[in-house]
Amino acid sequence: ITVKPLPTATLSGVGTICSGASSSISIALTGSAPWNLVYNDGTGNVTVNNILTSPHTISVSPSTTTTYNLVSVSDANCTGTVSGSATVTVNPLPNVIATPPSDAICSGTSTNIALTSGVAGATFSWTASGISGSVSGFSAGSGSTIAQTLTGIGVVRYTITATANGCSGSTITVDVTVKQAPTASLSGTGNICAGGSASLSVVLTGTAPWSLVYNDGTGNVTVNNILVSPHTISVSPSTTTTYNLVSVSDANCTGTVSGSATVTVKPLPVITATPSSETLCSGGATNIALTSTVPTTTMSWTASLVSGTVSGFSAGSGSTIAQILTGSGVVRYTINSSANGCSGNTITVDVTVKPLPTASLSGTGNICSGGSANLSVVLTGSAPW
Repeated sequence: ITVKPLPTATLSGVGTICSGASSSISIALTGSAPWNLVYNDGTGNVTVNNILTSPHTISVSPSTTTTYNLVSVSDANCTGTVSGSATVTVNPLPNVIATPPSDAICSGTSTNIALTSGVAGATFSWTASGISGSVSGFSAGSGSTIAQTLTGIGVVRYTITATANGCSGSTITVDVTVKQAPTASLSGTGNICAGGSASLSVVLTGTAPWSLVYNDGTGNVTVNNILVSPHTISVSPSTTTTYNLVSVSDANCTGTVSGSATVTVKPLPVITATPSSETLCSGGATNIALTSTVPTTTMSWTASLVSGTVSGFSAGSGSTIAQILTGSGVVRYTINSSANGCSGNTITVDVTVKPLPTASLSGTGNICSGGSANLSVVLTGSAPW
């Protein structure tokens, strides 16, 4: 009688894998080949036949952490005994969640992309590349936030990977569009007469519509929904004023401002005539003094006959109306003023010309000594004489 030893099978192979990967478990066999064995993978029994060598390696790819156990073993002669177990721990692949999933920022400002994962303890790394336009400031890095100041115009793509427990997950991409920051430049320095208006010009860059704020020396003024550049602002200051831009924004960003405009307000001259009306005798000269509230005022006048018959009046200019008028009637002087290119008020002065009185004596005759005679004086003009 030949007595054969019982075969044995011993399982080993504890290890850790990333989800989707495989691991090897090893079975050391004694007895005579070929062997047949049965093992359990946590969901059911698996049979492996015709094993010719020991140890025998089994490749496994569990989706979750799994403990493997041997159920039975037999060799060419007998059924034997089994021992040992193998636990394969499966670590999940970490995902990446980017908030926001894409971004648009203004040139010169920073990205703010938060990175999280459904797997605790995940760490993140990224690469960065420009995919259009011309942008600077991006670079590869790691951490839970992508915060990089980008300048230029274009699109930058961040490719992000998460790693946890030695396992790298799939990558995601986040595109950041970098917009041009708008600019606003103010001009329009000039002079106006009091009560007039001036135009300020604001040259804008960026994408319509724009909103801008300017200061008029007393406070800020907001102008919204500007659709074209340059934009014209009509102003009517009462005194000399310097205008400055405070801020500008377009459809995408807040930008930078430059320039200023000073509008100088010139006062309107106000003239006064002394006297405001005059009466003189035919052959006499007017003496009307003209003064103004503005020292450099130029005064000119026209003259017209209102009634009667008068000669000697004419248009002229200066600070005094001195004209010899003859006849009888009324002459009206209409006086205009101008200073520093600004026309002031217009006034009128009426001059009444009176005729010169006449006296004609008659009464030639004879009287006796001690008697009297009547002489007659014929008078023209206005009593009393």
